[in-house]
Amino acid sequence: YIFLFNYLNFHKLDDKKTLIEDQIEAEFKTGWRGIVGRLIWLGLPSLFVYRHWKTKKLLLQSSKKMASISQYMTG
Repeated sequence: YIFLFNYLNFHKLDDKKTLIEDQIEAEFKTGWRGIVGRLIWLGLPSLFVYRHWKTKKLLLQSSKKMASISQYMTG
């Protein structure tokens, strides 16, 4: 890559939902030197699908733990 930028923006939708906007900008080297960067670029969608799944899983586990702790403390 000549450069690669990754921007994350968080938008609160309501008290329980947040939209995470992920934007990537890249410029590749020219010629054969840019092939590796372009191949990595092709694999990024799979990376984002995995990251979405893992983030959702961790947040659900965290919310279940918090609910369990809250129930224990209140009653």
